[in-house]
Amino acid sequence: MLALGPAKFGAKCMAGMRTYFTNLYFRRVMKRRLSACRTPSDVRKVSDSAPLIVPKGARFTKATVGGIPGEWVEVERRSQGTLVYLHGGGYVCMSSRSHRAISAGFALRGLRVFAADYRLAPEHKFPAAVDDAMTVWRALRAEVDGDEGGVVISRGWRFLSRVCFWTWQAQSPPTTMP
Repeated sequence: MLALGPAKFGAKCMAGMRTYFTNLYFRRVMKRRLSACRTPSDVRKVSDSAPLIVPKGARFTKATVGGIPGEWVEVERRSQGTLVYLHGGGYVCMSSRSHRAISAGFALRGLRVFAADYRLAPEHKFPAAVDDAMTVWRALRAEVDGDEGGVVISRGWRFLSRVCFWTWQAQSPPTTMP
């Protein structure tokens, strides 16, 4: 058994309690609300109604990069690089606002984060979200060219692999999802 000092035990206990209650809320409240949704618009309303739990110390600033809206997430100290954070939501719902806890966590670990609000389906057909991600990534690469920290993109492996493949191959994305 690992012996923890009072400070470490308290922090682990608080993190565990926070995780427990967050999961409980999503299982008991959000899951019921989402099961009643009939349209993407309904899903967006439910996901936007979720309470925000954001770590202290992060600053959120609305911005546009390469014509794509989103928000910068920064802290007071100098950043070690730039991260393009692409929120989850199955390309249908969620936003930079709904994922502030995650983007703030990256910022608190030393990254300057741009959380992009890419276009969502079904109003915008595939590959609109990928096009937006590539546009932001290219705009930020041009901005920080030569910066040792560079630009990193964060999202699910499938989405990320498409963005990287099309960017590295200098190809246009296909008009349908494989």
